[in-house]
Amino acid sequence: AYEIRNCDWSSDVCSSDLPLHAKAMLINKMPNGTKTIQELKLRQLPIAYVGDVVGTGSSRKSAINSVQWHMGNDIPFIPNKRTGGIVLGSKIAPIFFNTAEDSGALPIECDVTQMKTGDEIIIRPFDGKILSNRNEAIASFNLTPFTLADEFRAGGRIPLRSEEHTSELQSQFRISYA
Repeated sequence: AYEIRNCDWSSDVCSSDLPLHAKAMLINKMPNGTKTIQELKLRQLPIAYVGDVVGTGSSRKSAINSVQWHMGNDIPFIPNKRTGGIVLGSKIAPIFFNTAEDSGALPIECDVTQMKTGDEIIIRPFDGKILSNRNEAIASFNLTPFTLADEFRAGGRIPLRSEEHTSELQSQFRISYA
């Protein structure tokens, strides 16, 4: 097990550099990391990023962008940017956790010692459990903050707040949007 630092992902870049930037992700810790991710994608299952200690060091925005480039989903009409993805870590640095939340990822702090590259797992966010593909419990967690599931569904904290604000405006002013 090892600590995954943001500098293992890369340095700050602008969004037009994200595809190239993401190729350098984990190049020092896991030389064939990009190839491994591509092979896992062939299973057509969501991919979770798992590490003992995740998000220390600098450049948290750049790091979460690289994670999402490989494991997230395209955002319609926004080139070179993705949202979503799942990050599991025994410890996730607070600023990285917040940046993941903001950008629509699902960061979960849990024991990851029973997980290894290539494992298929089942995450039950409302039960606070992670199961092996044999349905055996391998980790437990508390989904915090309590708004995390809504933030993930909305594509991040900012879109969630925008939806709440829009709904509030609609109810106050009886506005409908087509």
